[in-house]
Amino acid sequence: MIIMMAKYYSFFRYILVFFALFLIESRVCAHRSPYRRNTICVDTQQYIKSKEPIITVWIHGTSFSHRIIRGKPFYGRSEICSHKELRRKTVLHTIGKGLRSFYNNASDCLYFFAWSGNLNARERERAAEKLHASLHVLLKQYHVKHGVYPRLRLITHSHGGNVVLNLARIKSSDALIIDELILLACPVQALTMKYVRHPIFKNIYAFSSNLDLVQVIAPELVRETIHRRLKRGVCIHRLPLSDRYFPLQANLCNIKIKINGRSILHSEFMGPRFLTSLPSCLAGLAQVKKEIAHVRDLTISLYPPHIIITIVPARGSG
Repeated sequence: MIIMMAKYYSFFRYILVFFALFLIESRVCAHRSPYRRNTICVDTQQYIKSKEPIITVWIHGTSFSHRIIRGKPFYGRSEICSHKELRRKTVLHTIGKGLRSFYNNASDCLYFFAWSGNLNARERERAAEKLHASLHVLLKQYHVKHGVYPRLRLITHSHGGNVVLNLARIKSSDALIIDELILLACPVQALTMKYVRHPIFKNIYAFSSNLDLVQVIAPELVRETIHRRLKRGVCIHRLPLSDRYFPLQANLCNIKIKINGRSILHSEFMGPRFLTSLPSCLAGLAQVKKEIAHVRDLTISLYPPHIIITIVPARGSG
């Protein structure tokens, strides 16, 4: 009995020490000066909207309540819907309100793609095929209406990013170019992370947060693969969890995000505080890439009305 109590005491002691360190670090970060070396300050009021026509499409992640997330226009099917067609009091409508004020002609150029939201790799692959067809239809409709083909920006949350990455798997005669792919809290998994190298994606911005545990605990389960490995007697040495960072490459930036010195949660990537600052973050990133072309790892701290971009040495560089 005494030995068992000693074990439990040791376990809870480590938990208390961990939370104490976390609270101390949070308090220090909250009072730390945001202006440090290797930083660039961007004023959110100086954000200049692009003169080129851009279509922005939001792709949601795993969802368990389709009515609250998507609303009636989708009727449980995978399709693209304009922001003005969404019902109020849905999550997507709230997201649209956070995005529309920073984009040109947001009522015409802001769309949402809805898929089943099931936590299944095969379902995300099927959703990518429907997304591919829907994007082609959307681009052709825009060309008929305006006489020009617009640039394409995709903003994804969570596993919506893996839906978009699966676009690289699709072989089609119609070329599809994603000018900007913005991955918010996307679980980095072995099945899809190799697709970031595909030429379909011109610029990729992968946002993450150290406080986002949902991103890394998202399971990478392929039932057939695990079944075959167990049948052959192959031991699985690590838990099938996800990573937080994509491999470094020329067209991709891994970005850690903080708001007022604090890392944000998984759901806060869909909140108004972050989304209203997202266009300015992109403008600041474009400024950094012009000045320092080889930067691949950044930390963005939001101190409204300013954005502090800190250049982080590349991982593994010593």
